Amino acid sequence: MDQEVAKTLGELERKLNALERELAAADSGGGGVRVVDEAGADPPAPPAPEPGPAIDLAELRGFRERIERFAKELIDDYEQLVGRVEASLEGAAAPGLAQQREATFEGRVELGVGPFYDVGSLGAFEQSLTRLPNAADVTVRRFEASHAVIDLRLTAPIALVRELRAVLDSDFSVREAGDNRLFLTFDES
Repeated sequence: MDQEVAKTLGELERKLNALERELAAADSGGGGVRVVDEAGADPPAPPAPEPGPAIDLAELRGFRERIERFAKELIDDYEQLVGRVEASLEGAAAPGLAQQREATFEGRVELGVGPFYDVGSLGAFEQSLTRLPNAADVTVRRFEASHAVIDLRLTAPIALVRELRAVLDSDFSVREAGDNRLFLTFDES
């Protein structure tokens, strides 16, 4: 295993362990934790069998922000790791890349692509697809976890990877190509 990949995996493991410790610390009171708002008043809730220590809502919000930050760091680290692994695989499979660039697609094509960090960047990508030669219809079928599945209908065969490189402003890597399916990952800059 590449040393950098091993290092990144170790860092991901460290962050997961830190998050698990945070969750365990917050859960150590079990069902006896009582939530109060900033003014100190108890919110209406079903009576607990035995009230425990009070946790201020500001503390809970801070805990939520830390969890969100950890999750974003984990996702970013994971995507960087995947990008490095893909780049090393592409370097080893250079002859296959030329074939992918020239592979022709026609009819209905399923595009799996991402990451998109907002709906606006997805919309801009969708608009770029309409500039492809022979593109008759572009429909976003699904968008979740920063990745989209897009249905593209082509009226005649085109070398899709090559044409995408011509119309897109972003660099991308081909994860999979074939059987009227194309999966792309945008390269991180």
